[in-house]
Amino acid sequence: CCKIKEILLQDKNRTALALAIDVALMRRGGDRYYHFVFNLRNSYDCEIIDCYDKPQYLKNVLKEVYG
Repeated sequence: CCKIKEILLQDKNRTALALAIDVALMRRGGDRYYHFVFNLRNSYDCEIIDCYDKPQYLKNVLKEVYG
């Protein structure tokens, strides 16, 4: 019972983080956003939602794309 609630909460947190990253990066410019998504997939074979568990991927690709 409690384990299921914990998993559901973690999934909600992952989804919320991914959405927040999407919105923030899209507001900064679509071209860079698509470049970010491409680099994330190309370099780490992952999606934005995976950055919840691998924040270093997010940090590295953000530095590559946004400086």
